[in-house]
Amino acid sequence: METRCDSVQRRIRVGVVMTADGAFASRATRDCRNASVCHLDIDAWSFDLPGNRLWCATGTAAVQNRSIGSASRCEANDF
Repeated sequence: METRCDSVQRRIRVGVVMTADGAFASRATRDCRNASVCHLDIDAWSFDLPGNRLWCATGTAAVQNRSIGSASRCEANDF
């Protein structure tokens, strides 16, 4: 997840929640200070269950404690 601002901000907070087949898998947050870009990568480990799983990540961002939006993306992978 990456959030870009037109100017340097005192604090940008980004967060990501990851799910596998609708169940919680992982969560991470990061604060970037005195920056115009804040980037966060997230990874999840799961037991190697057979079949197709739906992985979804939802990212959120806030500048100076004011929400600037969210976005989600899902993909299915065969294990």
